Amino acid sequence: MDRLKKWLTIGLAISIISALLILIFTVDSETANSLRQIQPIYLFIAICVHVLSWFVWGLRMKLLTESLGGKISLWRSTEIVISNLLAAAVTPSHAGGEPVRIHLLSRNGITIGDATAVVFGERLLDALLLGLAAPIALFVFKDVMRHNLPLSITFALAGVLFCAVFGFTAYAMYRPDDVKSWVSRIKAIIPKFTSKSVDHIIERVNDEIDHFHDSLWTFIQEGRVALSLAMVCTVAFWLLEFMIPSLILLGLGANPIWMFSIMAQFVLMIIIMLPLTPGSSGLVELGIITLYTTFVISSILGIFVVAWRAMTYYLNIVVGGIISLKILRDTRLIESSLES
Repeated sequence: MDRLKKWLTIGLAISIISALLILIFTVDSETANSLRQIQPIYLFIAICVHVLSWFVWGLRMKLLTESLGGKISLWRSTEIVISNLLAAAVTPSHAGGEPVRIHLLSRNGITIGDATAVVFGERLLDALLLGLAAPIALFVFKDVMRHNLPLSITFALAGVLFCAVFGFTAYAMYRPDDVKSWVSRIKAIIPKFTSKSVDHIIERVNDEIDHFHDSLWTFIQEGRVALSLAMVCTVAFWLLEFMIPSLILLGLGANPIWMFSIMAQFVLMIIIMLPLTPGSSGLVELGIITLYTTFVISSILGIFVVAWRAMTYYLNIVVGGIISLKILRDTRLIESSLES
């Protein structure tokens, strides 16, 4: 809990400081006129679209889970998705969300191996979509990349990391014995007095690697219908998320230029993969300023960034925290009833 508070504090501090700096350098005499033209209906729709995307994500998790023989309701899977938002928002590369989803799925009668396969399945579907869209996004913003060395380097590093993770996962699918061998070698660096507990842990991890491997192949060989539907959900989820900046711009009275706005989001998603700051705070603000300055007037750019981060970052932290507390309370109630 202390570690979570630490990451949350750092992430919020970087994000708020970045937003304030952006406002300082972008707010001008025209900003006040732009604020008078705000259309709240579009901002409300943007929030509704963001909430809807959580349910689409929950549906994807439900489809993948049930394709492996598990049972979970749409509401419960959506609760798990929302609960993971807090950990994802305060950890580099949003990596903290995966363990949360795996843990909560395992508490709903899903084996850890199956839960891991579901979560990695989600990541692989996201990676597939990003991989297909990235070349188009790069083409759209080729001039920005060419004249912005820091952004180009950041994108390149994120691309290398993306390929490495994707490659390791593919290798683990085809050669799980090699991965288990690497895990077993950990014992050599552990003190002998803990060898019994280490043996048990390694045996458990190796069992889950086998289960994870078998589950992924079940997706590919037997769960093709569910996998196809999950891919539809993946496309729908990211399109909903990528509509939010355009809806905010409409609310601010600007022309979003939908294609540029959506492609900018694909570039940002790849950059966010770099594990540099909690929730990619600072990195996201810098990236969105660099990309959107090509088609959004500077007088509303700062307001746009703040509104977008409020809806997709601060809102995630608040709602994710509330649902996490609810799940924790429900879990304690169930455990106390079982004990009695």
